[in-house]
Amino acid sequence: MQTCYRHRDQPAGVICQRCDRPICPRCMNQASVGFHCPECTSRGAQKVYRGIPSMRTRPVATMVLIGLNVAVFVLGLARYPSETLRGAVTPLHIDLALVTRAFYRGELIGVAEGQWYRMV
Repeated sequence: MQTCYRHRDQPAGVICQRCDRPICPRCMNQASVGFHCPECTSRGAQKVYRGIPSMRTRPVATMVLIGLNVAVFVLGLARYPSETLRGAVTPLHIDLALVTRAFYRGELIGVAEGQWYRMV
C-alpha cells in the first residue's frame, strides 16, 4: 500500500497531478483537474505551453486553396450557370476515368496528346 510522501503513517488516497507524488487526504488540494500536493500548490500556476510562435501565422496555403476553389466555382458559374448550380457534370470537371487509368494502371491517355493540364 502506498503512503503519503509527507505523512508516512497515512495511506495515500491519490497522486499529485503535477509531480506524481502520493498524497493523503490531509495533503490534497483540489485543483481544476484532480488534486495537487502542498508543494505544487504553493508554487502557483503550472507551466503552460503556448505552442510554437511560428504556428501563429496565417494559414496561407489553406487560404490559397480556398481561393482556387472559389475561382473555379465562379468560372464554372460564369460559363455553365444552370449546370453548375444543379451540380451536374460540366466540361470543367476532371475526367475521373483518366485519373484512375493514370494512377492505377499507369496509362496516360490524353496527357500524352498534350493535355497535361487535365491531370492538374
